[in-house]
Amino acid sequence: FNVAYNFYGPIFSLATAGFPVAVSRLVSENASLGRWNDVRAVKSVAGPVFLAFGAAGAVLLTAFAPLYCRSVVGSADAILPMLALTPAILFACWGAVYRGYYEGLRNMGPTAASEVVEAVIKLVLGLTLAASAVRWGRVEYAGAGTVFGIQAGGADRAEFLIALMTFWCKNNQLEMLDVSGNIKISNLDCTGNRLKSLIIPDSVTTFEACEQYDKITMAENQSSYDLGSADPKLDPSKISDLTNAQLSADGMILTDIQSGKDVTYTYDCGNHQSMKVTLHFIRANRWITELTAFPGWKYGDTPSTPYAEALFGEVQYLYGTASDSNSYSTEIPTEPGTWYVKAIVAETEEYSGLEGDPVEFVISKNEGTRIDITEGSKDIPEALIAAGMV
Repeated sequence: FNVAYNFYGPIFSLATAGFPVAVSRLVSENASLGRWNDVRAVKSVAGPVFLAFGAAGAVLLTAFAPLYCRSVVGSADAILPMLALTPAILFACWGAVYRGYYEGLRNMGPTAASEVVEAVIKLVLGLTLAASAVRWGRVEYAGAGTVFGIQAGGADRAEFLIALMTFWCKNNQLEMLDVSGNIKISNLDCTGNRLKSLIIPDSVTTFEACEQYDKITMAENQSSYDLGSADPKLDPSKISDLTNAQLSADGMILTDIQSGKDVTYTYDCGNHQSMKVTLHFIRANRWITELTAFPGWKYGDTPSTPYAEALFGEVQYLYGTASDSNSYSTEIPTEPGTWYVKAIVAETEEYSGLEGDPVEFVISKNEGTRIDITEGSKDIPEALIAAGMV
């Protein structure tokens, strides 16, 4: 087993190193720009390329296994375990395509689940085959059984990832999704995204309750929203049950929108399926008077009052000891030293929140404070500190 695995490891690394990362980076970049055709193209092209690398690695392992076992390590019994490992390279490259694809869509669920499936298959099948081979009296076949469990785990992992292709596109904050051309999808669940429309192919037989939610920030005086610019593939004729808004004559623009209210509609996805879309509109907030300077005060004096004004909402002031501190609070400081204050407005259902930059100020020591210290007092340092003089 050790001889086989030591030879298998470097070839496996050469064949699979960086593949999931490369795919996930390309998928993530195109998905963030809404180029979903390019996302599908990455997966389509990566499949044959990675299979070619896996096949090359498998051929290399098969070709050099006898030479390595007989001439390098002098263990001819390791040939069978080594050959049993060969398919693992092919399956690992295959699974890398789907693993990178889902990681690029910020969905680590399929990768985690496939790792669990792989580990279970390795454990169960590897130990079972090894125990059976030992019972039949050939130790070298037991080694082959153990490593065969490894390659079988790779195969099941790849099959599991492909199966997930049918429904793992949920909770990814996708703003646009086009699966109409994918006739292989049979199960689809895209709940938890920000879709405005969706067309599903006729091949889909299971469509989970698909609810979409998106928070949209409007300008100060805005009361309309262009659905066509948000999703060019949206078909207004498929919209029904619209609430808290009206559709323009061409059906592409929502009008009479009120901030803080949910605009909802049902979208006909085809194949006798539909999804509910909720759009929550809030006003974009801004500073009317921004807090850019703040005078300090002397220790013991009445604290200065900061001032800022926002277009919407009540301004709160937070104080901290450093400009980049995460421990700001509403408590006004009293001790001498350098402090920071920043203005904030909490976000509500009707308008967005604001957070200003921290502004530095100083509470200075009060040099004119009279301190009464009795003769022989042992509390002189404490008295000086309390007065802000040290």
